[in-house]
Amino acid sequence: MPNEHTFEIRDLRNGDWYWIHKAVINDYTQKIGATGVIVYSFLASMTDNNQRCFPSQKYIADKLGYSRATVNKALKRLKDNGLIGIERNRYHCIYRLLRIRCKADETQMSHRGNSGVLYFDTNDNKRRTKRLSVATFDR
Repeated sequence: MPNEHTFEIRDLRNGDWYWIHKAVINDYTQKIGATGVIVYSFLASMTDNNQRCFPSQKYIADKLGYSRATVNKALKRLKDNGLIGIERNRYHCIYRLLRIRCKADETQMSHRGNSGVLYFDTNDNKRRTKRLSVATFDR
């Protein structure tokens, strides 16, 4: 009997996708807030091969549904936490996504071959529900 539900998975090769480092979520969300993560993600979606983009704060605010002041605060938090660099020229700001420093085990993918990834850091929900009670108290 064929499966009634078929899913089309994303294809990262076609250029319609971008990525952000796991550390932005795991290590920086408490520092930059949810708005900071969203603004960072928006910038990441616009960067060129040199990790640069130059949208205006008004453009970012209009696209995300925020005020310009909210975007300005988020950009300041991103800069203060070393996630972006901001260059100003006569006409606009150029935002550059900076290299994120993180612990070695944070870059590992979540699959069986990575013994360094903890159960509660994976996307494997079956394992997580079996181990959640133990993992919660081990932290």
